[in-house]
Amino acid sequence: QFSEFRDLSNWEESKEFKHHCRIVMNIVGTAVSLLKDPDSLDGTLEYLGLKHEGFDITQQHFDILGEELIYTLREALGPKLTPSVEQAWTQMYKYIADIIIKGMHHMEMITKAAAEV
Repeated sequence: QFSEFRDLSNWEESKEFKHHCRIVMNIVGTAVSLLKDPDSLDGTLEYLGLKHEGFDITQQHFDILGEELIYTLREALGPKLTPSVEQAWTQMYKYIADIIIKGMHHMEMITKAAAEV
């Protein structure tokens, strides 16, 4: 599912994969910290999408990551993760994913337009 790590045997234990997981969680943290500055949040996430264009990332990858985020929160927080808190995290993650995907598609359009020139 993660093409960058597909060729690694036992990829779940690899340092590279764990490093990437930490980066993803830092992005989530950054997004939360920028909630009061939506322009910066959107710009940061769209730029991230621009950087990920060409990595063969699909909506399914984002869906899986979102499910894993909620699973991790359930495991870590237990009953403290109330339905309303879970819903808020789900909505936040969907927002993050949607803007990153928007950035990926934007770069895809730029690349196609440049190829046509």
